[in-house]
Amino acid sequence: MSAYVLSMRAANPEHIIHYVINPATMAKFMVEAAQQGYYPPKGISGNHLAAEVLGSIFGKWPTGRYWTNTTYKLWGPEFMSTMSKYARGNRGTNHHIVQSTYVGALIFEKTAKAIGPNLTRERLMAQWDNGEVYTSDASLDQRFAYTATERGNDNWNHNYGQGREFMYKYDSTNTVANPDGSPSGFTPDPNQFVIYTWK
Repeated sequence: MSAYVLSMRAANPEHIIHYVINPATMAKFMVEAAQQGYYPPKGISGNHLAAEVLGSIFGKWPTGRYWTNTTYKLWGPEFMSTMSKYARGNRGTNHHIVQSTYVGALIFEKTAKAIGPNLTRERLMAQWDNGEVYTSDASLDQRFAYTATERGNDNWNHNYGQGREFMYKYDSTNTVANPDGSPSGFTPDPNQFVIYTWK
Protein backbone atom coordinates (compact mmCIF):
# COMPACT_ATOMS: atom_id res chain seq x y z
CA MET A 1 0.00 0.00 0.00
CA SER A 2 3.02 2.32 -0.10
CA ALA A 3 1.93 3.90 -3.39
CA TYR A 4 -1.52 4.64 -1.98
CA VAL A 5 -0.11 6.23 1.17
CA LEU A 6 2.22 8.31 -0.99
CA SER A 7 -0.77 9.37 -3.10
CA MET A 8 -2.64 10.48 0.00
CA ARG A 9 0.40 12.37 1.24
CA ALA A 10 0.63 14.18 -2.11
CA ALA A 11 -3.11 14.97 -2.19
CA ASN A 12 -2.96 16.14 1.46
CA PRO A 13 -6.64 15.59 2.40
CA GLU A 14 -7.85 16.67 5.83
CA HIS A 15 -9.77 13.40 6.25
CA ILE A 16 -9.91 10.08 4.38
CA ILE A 17 -13.14 8.11 4.05
CA HIS A 18 -12.66 4.52 2.93
CA TYR A 19 -15.16 2.06 1.58
CA VAL A 20 -13.65 -1.39 1.74
CA ILE A 21 -15.05 -4.83 2.54
CA ASN A 22 -11.72 -6.56 3.13
CA PRO A 23 -10.14 -5.30 6.37
CA ALA A 24 -6.71 -6.52 5.20
CA THR A 25 -6.59 -3.61 2.76
CA MET A 26 -7.02 -1.04 5.52
CA ALA A 27 -4.67 -2.94 7.83
CA LYS A 28 -1.96 -2.75 5.16
CA PHE A 29 -2.70 0.94 4.68
CA MET A 30 -2.39 1.61 8.44
CA VAL A 31 0.90 -0.32 8.70
CA GLU A 32 2.33 1.58 5.74
CA ALA A 33 1.02 4.91 7.03
CA ALA A 34 2.72 4.24 10.38
CA GLN A 35 5.98 3.36 8.64
CA GLN A 36 5.83 6.59 6.64
CA GLY A 37 4.72 8.61 9.68
CA TYR A 38 1.63 9.78 7.78
CA TYR A 39 -1.90 10.37 8.95
CA PRO A 40 -4.43 12.96 7.76
CA PRO A 41 -4.96 15.69 10.39
CA LYS A 42 -8.67 14.95 10.85
CA GLY A 43 -8.28 11.16 10.73
CA ILE A 44 -9.75 8.30 8.73
CA SER A 45 -13.23 6.82 8.81
CA GLY A 46 -14.90 4.03 6.95
CA ASN A 47 -17.51 1.40 6.72
CA HIS A 48 -18.03 -1.66 8.80
CA LEU A 49 -14.61 -2.52 10.17
CA ALA A 50 -15.92 -3.15 13.65
CA ALA A 51 -14.20 -6.40 14.55
CA GLU A 52 -12.80 -7.74 17.78
CA VAL A 53 -9.51 -8.49 16.03
CA LEU A 54 -9.09 -4.96 14.63
CA GLY A 55 -6.84 -3.65 17.40
CA SER A 56 -4.34 -6.45 16.94
CA ILE A 57 -3.97 -5.69 13.23
CA PHE A 58 -4.32 -1.88 13.24
CA GLY A 59 -2.03 -1.30 16.20
CA LYS A 60 -1.50 2.02 17.98
CA TRP A 61 -0.94 4.34 15.02
CA PRO A 62 -4.63 5.17 14.28
CA THR A 63 -5.73 5.11 17.95
CA GLY A 64 -8.05 8.04 18.62
CA ARG A 65 -7.98 8.99 14.94
CA TYR A 66 -10.07 6.29 13.25
CA TRP A 67 -13.86 5.83 13.12
CA THR A 68 -16.03 3.03 11.76
CA ASN A 69 -19.77 2.86 11.22
CA THR A 70 -21.76 -0.24 12.10
CA THR A 71 -25.29 -1.46 11.45
CA TYR A 72 -25.63 -2.65 15.03
CA LYS A 73 -24.44 -1.42 18.39
CA LEU A 74 -21.37 -3.24 19.72
CA TRP A 75 -21.54 -6.00 20.93
CA GLY A 76 -24.43 -6.70 23.22
CA PRO A 77 -24.85 -9.27 26.00
CA GLU A 78 -27.43 -11.41 24.14
CA PHE A 79 -25.33 -11.61 20.96
CA MET A 80 -22.13 -12.38 22.87
CA SER A 81 -23.92 -14.96 25.03
CA THR A 82 -25.21 -16.69 21.90
CA MET A 83 -21.71 -16.67 20.40
CA SER A 84 -20.26 -18.09 23.62
CA LYS A 85 -22.80 -20.89 23.60
CA TYR A 86 -22.83 -21.84 19.91
CA ALA A 87 -19.62 -20.43 18.43
CA ARG A 88 -16.96 -20.55 21.15
CA GLY A 89 -14.24 -20.43 18.51
CA ASN A 90 -15.34 -16.90 17.63
CA ARG A 91 -14.04 -15.47 20.91
CA GLY A 92 -11.96 -12.45 19.98
CA THR A 93 -12.88 -12.59 16.29
CA ASN A 94 -16.55 -11.56 16.17
CA HIS A 95 -17.37 -8.84 13.65
CA HIS A 96 -20.33 -7.08 12.08
CA ILE A 97 -21.04 -9.86 9.56
CA VAL A 98 -21.43 -12.33 12.43
CA GLN A 99 -23.88 -9.87 14.00
CA SER A 100 -25.79 -9.71 10.70
CA THR A 101 -26.02 -13.50 10.54
CA TYR A 102 -27.28 -13.59 14.12
CA VAL A 103 -29.96 -10.96 13.40
CA GLY A 104 -30.92 -12.74 10.17
CA ALA A 105 -31.48 -15.93 12.16
CA LEU A 106 -33.67 -14.01 14.65
CA ILE A 107 -35.74 -12.52 11.82
CA PHE A 108 -36.12 -15.92 10.15
CA GLU A 109 -37.26 -17.45 13.45
CA LYS A 110 -39.93 -14.75 13.95
CA THR A 111 -41.05 -15.09 10.34
CA ALA A 112 -41.28 -18.89 10.48
CA LYS A 113 -43.32 -18.74 13.69
CA ALA A 114 -45.74 -16.28 12.08
CA ILE A 115 -46.18 -18.47 8.98
CA GLY A 116 -46.45 -21.85 10.63
CA PRO A 117 -45.38 -25.28 9.37
CA ASN A 118 -45.88 -24.72 5.62
CA LEU A 119 -42.78 -22.64 4.87
CA THR A 120 -42.42 -21.71 1.23
CA ARG A 121 -40.50 -18.94 -0.45
CA GLU A 122 -43.77 -17.28 -1.47
CA ARG A 123 -45.13 -17.33 2.07
CA LEU A 124 -41.85 -15.99 3.49
CA MET A 125 -41.84 -13.13 0.96
CA ALA A 126 -45.50 -12.33 1.68
CA GLN A 127 -44.86 -12.28 5.43
CA TRP A 128 -41.88 -9.95 5.04
CA ASP A 129 -43.84 -7.72 2.65
CA ASN A 130 -46.80 -7.24 5.01
CA GLY A 131 -45.32 -4.19 6.76
CA GLU A 132 -44.20 -5.88 9.97
CA VAL A 133 -41.04 -4.46 11.49
CA TYR A 134 -38.45 -6.97 12.62
CA THR A 135 -35.99 -6.13 15.35
CA SER A 136 -32.60 -7.31 16.42
CA ASP A 137 -32.22 -8.05 20.10
CA ALA A 138 -32.63 -4.90 22.19
CA SER A 139 -28.92 -4.38 22.85
CA LEU A 140 -28.07 -4.25 19.12
CA ASP A 141 -30.81 -1.62 18.62
CA GLN A 142 -31.79 -2.09 14.99
CA ARG A 143 -35.03 -2.56 13.05
CA PHE A 144 -35.81 -3.79 9.54
CA ALA A 145 -38.82 -3.93 7.24
CA TYR A 146 -39.10 -5.53 3.82
CA THR A 147 -41.91 -3.54 2.25
CA ALA A 148 -41.49 -2.23 -1.29
CA THR A 149 -40.58 1.25 -0.02
CA GLU A 150 -37.84 -0.21 2.18
CA ARG A 151 -36.27 -2.17 -0.67
CA GLY A 152 -35.32 0.23 -3.37
CA ASN A 153 -35.72 3.96 -3.17
CA ASP A 154 -35.09 6.97 -0.97
CA ASN A 155 -38.51 6.84 0.70
CA TRP A 156 -37.44 4.33 3.34
CA ASN A 157 -37.83 4.90 7.05
CA HIS A 158 -34.57 6.44 8.21
CA ASN A 159 -34.98 4.93 11.66
CA TYR A 160 -34.56 1.41 10.27
CA GLY A 161 -31.37 -0.42 9.28
CA GLN A 162 -31.62 0.88 5.72
CA GLY A 163 -30.90 4.43 6.86
CA ARG A 164 -29.60 4.37 10.44
CA GLU A 165 -26.22 3.22 11.73
CA PHE A 166 -23.79 3.85 14.57
CA MET A 167 -20.39 5.54 14.58
CA TYR A 168 -17.60 4.23 16.81
CA LYS A 169 -14.18 5.72 17.49
CA TYR A 170 -11.20 3.37 17.69
CA ASP A 171 -9.61 4.30 21.01
CA SER A 172 -7.56 1.29 22.12
CA THR A 173 -5.75 -1.68 20.60
CA ASN A 174 -7.74 -3.96 22.93
CA THR A 175 -10.84 -4.41 20.78
CA VAL A 176 -12.00 -7.75 22.22
CA ALA A 177 -15.44 -7.36 23.82
CA ASN A 178 -15.68 -7.06 27.58
CA PRO A 179 -17.14 -10.05 29.48
CA ASP A 180 -20.51 -8.25 29.77
CA GLY A 181 -20.73 -7.86 25.97
CA SER A 182 -19.89 -4.15 25.94
CA PRO A 183 -17.33 -2.93 23.43
CA SER A 184 -13.67 -2.51 24.23
CA GLY A 185 -11.46 -0.35 22.04
CA PHE A 186 -14.49 1.19 20.34
CA THR A 187 -16.21 4.20 21.90
CA PRO A 188 -19.50 5.67 20.68
CA ASP A 189 -18.56 8.86 18.86
CA PRO A 190 -19.35 11.75 21.22
CA ASN A 191 -20.28 14.15 18.41
CA GLN A 192 -22.63 11.96 16.36
CA PHE A 193 -23.08 8.38 17.49
CA VAL A 194 -26.28 7.70 15.53
CA ILE A 195 -25.87 8.49 11.84
CA TYR A 196 -28.57 8.71 9.18
CA THR A 197 -28.16 8.29 5.44
CA TRP A 198 -30.29 11.36 4.74
CA LYS A 199 -28.31 13.83 6.90
